Parts: sequence; structure tokens; C-alpha cells
Amino acid sequence: MNTFKISASPQQTALTGLATLCLLALLVTPTAGFAQQMPPENRNRFEAHLGAHSWPALADLDSSYGGAFDSSGFDLGLGMYWGDLATSCCLWGMDLTLFYTEGNIRGEFKNLASRGLHLVPSVKIPVGDNRRFYLDAGLGLYTVDFRELGCVETDACFGDNDAWQSTRLGGYVGTSKDLPLGKSRIDLNLAFRIHYANFGTPDGLGPSPGELNGPIFMFLIGIGM
Repeated sequence: MNTFKISASPQQTALTGLATLCLLALLVTPTAGFAQQMPPENRNRFEAHLGAHSWPALADLDSSYGGAFDSSGFDLGLGMYWGDLATSCCLWGMDLTLFYTEGNIRGEFKNLASRGLHLVPSVKIPVGDNRRFYLDAGLGLYTVDFRELGCVETDACFGDNDAWQSTRLGGYVGTSKDLPLGKSRIDLNLAFRIHYANFGTPDGLGPSPGELNGPIFMFLIGIGM
């Protein structure tokens, strides 16, 4: 069985650095200094994130057509949550995240890319007196596809070529932390999540590519309000 190795590009190096800094900041930034800046009682909440992910199982797939997917990619996430922490223990909401990974596996016209999306009901449980550190979890639908995004090498291609697609039930667990930005209600939010979904065998890569499953390690930075 052939194996394919992808050398680290400047883009991948930058993603790895961003993920490492995000995780370190989430773990070591003290919250005691923010204890006097308590969040407002009504914590109906909106979050928007950019980030990076690492997906080992995606990079380990064995394509019959040569090449491989990158091990890291980009993320874009949104979340809405409802609740009042003065009267309840947690916030209930919904997360939507798009995740994208490039590759050099040759499709019909150009290289395939991996695109993913999850839409999950979720919960945020505050921990500590200042309630700016959260335990996060979600369970819902995950979908992923392998597709040629645009065709630039031939006039015969008029649209995307979808090589494979799967939708499964999945979920995540993680942690997040709010860092207040002055006296406004807008916070800098750092998050780390571990996602799991078993997407089965991506037969669009050939007869024996292996199984595509979790975990997906996701590092996010954004705003909460």
C-alpha cells in the first residue's frame, strides 16, 4: 500500500501556530483578574469564531488516485445561546460550524478539497465564581464531502464535481473562556473542541481508502456578546 507525505507549507505552519497559541492562552490566561467584571445577569448570547482544526483520520486516507488531504484546515463558526445564569445552571443553544481542508488528490479536473459542516444543539455550563469559563458540549448532524471547487483547466467543466458525501450523527465536548474587552459586553472568546463522527468509507477515493472518523481537534478564537 502506497503512502503519501505532504510537506508542511507556510499556510499549515501558520495554522499550527495559531492553534497552539489559542490553546495555550485558553489554558494559562488567569481569570482571577476579571473576577470583579461579572457578566450581566441576562446571558442570552451570540458567538462568532475563526479557527483551525487538525483531522488525523482525513490525512491518513489512502487514495487510489495518489495524493492525500492536508492534516489541518480552516474553520468558521457561529453560535446562539439562551438562558439566564442568575436563575439557571447553563445556556442552551445551537452551533453551526464550517470546516475546510485542502488536498492534492486528483479529481476529474483538479484537486479535491474536503468540506464539512455541523449543526448541533449545544450547551454551555459556566464554571467558577466569575462564570467566564465554560464546559461545552453538543450533539447533532455532521456532513462532509470531497469536491473539486471550481474548474480552471478545461472549458468542459461547468460546475463542481462531487466525488463523495456523507451525513452522520456526531457530537463534541470542549472548553471555552471569555476575556473581557474593557467595560463593553463584547468578550474575546477562546475555545477548544474535540468532535467525533463516523462518516464511513469514502469510496470516492477508490476501493480501500480506510475509514473517515474522528476525532477532529478544533481551535477557535472570536467574540462573544
